[in-house]
Amino acid sequence: LNLVFWIDELTGDPIGAFQPSGHIDSLQLQGTIVPNSPDDQTILTPFPYATALMEGAEPRNFDKAGRLELLGLNPSKIKIKLENSHLVVVNHERSDSSKTLETFPESGEISLDQDGPSLEERTISYWLMHTKDLLKARFNWDRESSQLVAIARFSEDVESMDNAFFMPLTYSLAFGVGKRFLKNTSLSRDIIIHEFGHSVVYEKFGMIGGYEFSEMTEAMSDYLADTVTADPLISEGAMHPRTGMP
Repeated sequence: LNLVFWIDELTGDPIGAFQPSGHIDSLQLQGTIVPNSPDDQTILTPFPYATALMEGAEPRNFDKAGRLELLGLNPSKIKIKLENSHLVVVNHERSDSSKTLETFPESGEISLDQDGPSLEERTISYWLMHTKDLLKARFNWDRESSQLVAIARFSEDVESMDNAFFMPLTYSLAFGVGKRFLKNTSLSRDIIIHEFGHSVVYEKFGMIGGYEFSEMTEAMSDYLADTVTADPLISEGAMHPRTGMP
């Protein structure tokens, strides 16, 4: 048990005390993600814009730096979801992608890794919100028709699992785990950003048919990934070695 005491300077008598672990002013959220290719070693990073659900309080969002000010609250239980007004990340193989805490560490630092959203979900959420921040900062882009849904480990169908795509009618992104040609698309930074690029084009132009526009959307989505990462190589390391392609 850690206690902090206030001592009267004249008499040396204790005049007050509190327990730091019971009065946390803020929480710092972090988690590991894949920095680029599915085979890369994961890195630890602050986690932005997740939602905290607390008993007796309105839902609150962690900020861009992954911090949440409690403002005098001392909740006994908190549920953290990779969700905000712009995005919700889900896993096709489980319905509740979240992390629940019954007690808080004295440091106030929380990791999503253990008993929380999967590596696929964390990687998708991080890169989508990072891209959205860049679009807002550089181009003042903030238009959205509704909350975007991103689905990790999409579908049990072989063909769907070996792909990633944007679905305009449901306003959702789907990321398969890969089969014959692709590795896990949820763990490729550039694939995640590329598919988000399709949703941005849809917001701007709607659904337009034809081969030419289809090719332009692919080019613009690749260009968005290049813009965000400052790397002209798109999705390197995302193909299975058996394909013979980089």
